[in-house]
Parts: sequence; structure tokens; C-alpha cells
Amino acid sequence: MSEAEAGLSHHPAPARGDVPLAALAIGLVGGPTAWFVQTCAGSSLSGPHGNATAAGIVVAASVLVALLCAAIAWRAYRRTAAEQHGDHSHLLEVGTGRTRFLALWGLMFSVGFAIFAAANGVGLLLLA
Repeated sequence: MSEAEAGLSHHPAPARGDVPLAALAIGLVGGPTAWFVQTCAGSSLSGPHGNATAAGIVVAASVLVALLCAAIAWRAYRRTAAEQHGDHSHLLEVGTGRTRFLALWGLMFSVGFAIFAAANGVGLLLLA
């Protein structure tokens, strides 16, 4: 029996009732969805007949939505702080603390896709 299995004397996600499933889902898919919508809308707004104002609104909205999703994921991550001992590097190596693990990945996805949306927005605004 490994050390991780020996320490698993309780449910692997004891804080599953502290955070709604919707908050975890928003953190995981909200940022990528905002970037995807920006990419699709940007295709129609760029080019010689593009609308710079509409492109700017799409860019700002997508970055804002991704950052709001990151805030929701951050709140879920903070609410599950007692679920598993250790910092984020320990959390990524050990399989317990599923709710906190999903909140951490939602935070990373949302922040990452906010950065992607901002970088993609620079190109959209230059082409519009």
C-alpha cells in the first residue's frame, strides 16, 4: 500500500458540498469559452471591412468574462483550503482533494485563456 493510499482514510473530496458544481464548471470552461467566442467573432470583425469599435468591445468582453471566471475559480479554491494539506505543488502531485484540484485547474484555465484573449485581441484590433 502506498503512502497516498494509506492517508486516504476519508472521502477524496471532503469539501465537495462547500463549492457548487456550477462554480467549478464555470472556472473550468468559462475562460476557454470566452476565448473561443472572441476568436469566432473576431473572424467576422477583422479585415478590410472590419468594425474597430465592435472588435474592441468583443476583446474587452472576452477578457472580462475570463477574469470573472478566474475570480469564481479563485473563490472556490479558497473555500476548499481545508480539503487537503499542502500547497498547490503538493495538490498537483497527490490525487486527493478533488474539489480543490478542479478549482485550481479552473483558475489556471481561466487566467491562461484571459491572457490568450488579450494577446488575440491585439491582433484583432490591429486588423480591424
